[in-house]
Amino acid sequence: DQRGARRSAVRAGGRFRHRLIVVGPLPLALTPTLFLVLGPLGQSTTAVGAFADTAPGVVPAPYGTGFAVFALLYGVPVMGFAVLWFAFAAAQVVRAGRQGMGFTMTWWSFTFPVGACVTGASALARHTHLAAYDALAVALYAVLVTAWTTAAVHTARGLVSGALLAAPRSAPAEPRPATARTTSDAAR
Repeated sequence: DQRGARRSAVRAGGRFRHRLIVVGPLPLALTPTLFLVLGPLGQSTTAVGAFADTAPGVVPAPYGTGFAVFALLYGVPVMGFAVLWFAFAAAQVVRAGRQGMGFTMTWWSFTFPVGACVTGASALARHTHLAAYDALAVALYAVLVTAWTTAAVHTARGLVSGALLAAPRSAPAEPRPATARTTSDAAR
């Protein structure tokens, strides 16, 4: 039963998963906006890391170390989810690229969120002393530099050519005539 499958998809994964299952992926031009989810994840991990760095000099002794523990208990799973979401979003961008996604200003969605994840991974590397988080921060930084360069070059190219400044196409003056066929007996 198709209705039952739709209802279970909504219950299982919420609106986004429902949209992907029932409607399909985002329109090609909007696909880069999937990276926007990474912004709050990376920024919040950065923030708890900054609290943990500052707390020992500001908060009384037993609570200062509590902020460091919280930075790990919060930051590790959040950054883990960010890495999973990054992989999902990257797969969607690759799919959209294969289907002919051209440059739009939504490509700037690659920059800030990935930069926030760089600072979040750096905060975790500082608090865990794990080389894996250092490597993650360096890899994300390489992605960030590539994203900035790509978006900047395409934006400059679009500005010089005038493609980004062009007015949208106008709508037709009047709608096209519509014809419809009916299958009911009402028309007879």
